Amino acid sequence: MKFKNIFTHSSLLQASTIIKTLKDNGFKAYFVGGCLRDLYLGVTPKDIDVTTDAKPTEIKKLFKRAYIIGKRFQLVHVYVKNHLLEVATFRQLGEENIENENFNHNIFGTVEEDAFRRDFTLNALYYDPTTDEFLDFCKGVDDLDSKIIKSIGDPEIRFQEDPLRIIRAIRLSAKLNFSISEDDTNAILKFNHLLTQIPSARIFEEFIKFSKTTNLFLILKMLEDFNIKNILCKNINSTDDEIIKIFTENTNNRIKDNKPLNPAFMFAVLLWQEKIISSSKSLTSFSSSLGSLNIPKKITAVMHVIWANQKRFSFTKGKRPFKLLRQPLFRASLDFYELRVKSGLLDNNNLKWWLTFVEENTDNK
Repeated sequence: MKFKNIFTHSSLLQASTIIKTLKDNGFKAYFVGGCLRDLYLGVTPKDIDVTTDAKPTEIKKLFKRAYIIGKRFQLVHVYVKNHLLEVATFRQLGEENIENENFNHNIFGTVEEDAFRRDFTLNALYYDPTTDEFLDFCKGVDDLDSKIIKSIGDPEIRFQEDPLRIIRAIRLSAKLNFSISEDDTNAILKFNHLLTQIPSARIFEEFIKFSKTTNLFLILKMLEDFNIKNILCKNINSTDDEIIKIFTENTNNRIKDNKPLNPAFMFAVLLWQEKIISSSKSLTSFSSSLGSLNIPKKITAVMHVIWANQKRFSFTKGKRPFKLLRQPLFRASLDFYELRVKSGLLDNNNLKWWLTFVEENTDNK
């Protein structure tokens, strides 16, 4: 297996210098995981990971700008020019306990052991650009060719070790448009309830990744189909709702155009209910019943402003429109209002007025 196009990507070219430095100092080193998966599929990789048999302290000594991070999983962030690259040491094969703070995750091993510790077969690929050596211990290429998401080992065991792998399987399936294997599907349905045991911060991190992934609609539909939506937060709007359909389509277009999506806007849409507009009291009570989502206050604060501003768009006379126009979150609030109109929740009259008002007053804001 050869990745002949690997040096056409500047970040990979920079990362290859890290591999060369490690190998020149007697260590093994490889590109690993998602970057190889994406390259194989003809997609430009966003995250570049390197793995090696060098220990974190040994890695740090070899590079001027290198910093050891993490407690449970020690990694090294290495800066090469303007690129930040993550370098990890091979981990030893053995029983995992993700949530046990006393469990020692920094037990190092061989490259083969490291492969069998990874989550899915298509993420257990290794490539050394200096020798063209390719390693595929878990038949990940076969699953890439078959377009299937498959756990390494017994999925029932792997999902019990870390239930968050369930959400990762769904995100990968939607992102790549791959199916999930029958064994993994059955295991997800059997152990989805274990997601309630995952710290809310980790759940939230996965939702943030949703905001950067195309096929957001498919992710939400799969969360419903696997009954995960009700387990995590029953207040998430249904994929049958027009506002979700239009929002996810808009989101796909933004991501394809390399435009960022504000996570607060995403949550504001996912959790919106028309009754919220009635009073500030309902804002507080609704955001306090988010199940396992436990959204940080800096996010809910933005959501609340977007929601609270919705009723202000009904005022089109006097100084109120100018006051709303000057708000930092006016644009996001107007986009949300426009989404509600396009979803059939409101008539179009006020929206036309506001779009004209913004066009006439933007220069004099």
